[in-house]
Amino acid sequence: MEIQEIVRRLRAGDSDRAIHQALGMHRETVKKYRVWATEQGLLTGELPSVAELHQLLSSNA
Repeated sequence: MEIQEIVRRLRAGDSDRAIHQALGMHRETVKKYRVWATEQGLLTGELPSVAELHQLLSSNA
């Protein structure tokens, strides 16, 4: 799974359903990532690197 692609699509305004269909992940999983990305402030500003996104994910696990 490419977290940067999920965040990029969220930032672009794609719906959970569109992301689900494009990336083949469950819509509930997309919803969880949307909530997480919003809480982390990832939907605006500069897009963090893949390494930074993975670090954020692991620190919140």
